[in-house]
Amino acid sequence: MAKAHSPRIQTGHSYVIAIVWEEDSCAPDGGRWRGLGEGSTVPYDNNRIGEGEFEGRARTAAQARQVLAEGGLNIGLKDEMAGKSAASLATALKAAKPEEFRPFAQESAAGACD
Repeated sequence: MAKAHSPRIQTGHSYVIAIVWEEDSCAPDGGRWRGLGEGSTVPYDNNRIGEGEFEGRARTAAQARQVLAEGGLNIGLKDEMAGKSAASLATALKAAKPEEFRPFAQESAAGACD
């Protein structure tokens, strides 16, 4: 089973994945890396964001940019960066202004590890 509107993560293809460190005081290693949610994995073949395997089919950077041209409520950075390199993405992320901190998961209550 695979989700609609997302890559399948197939061999022979490259991907950019947005991840966050989620602290967990109960875990032996102190936490884990996890995806930022739906849409956090983006095709990245030929050094172009949005190009490569998507929903089990090959997609060009031009096709990925079409999503931005069509507009809609779910347009995000991955759509704005379609066709650009990972270096361009890194530059955009470094220039971004952080929002107020919001935890991605509930924090453990005191004594929850017992």
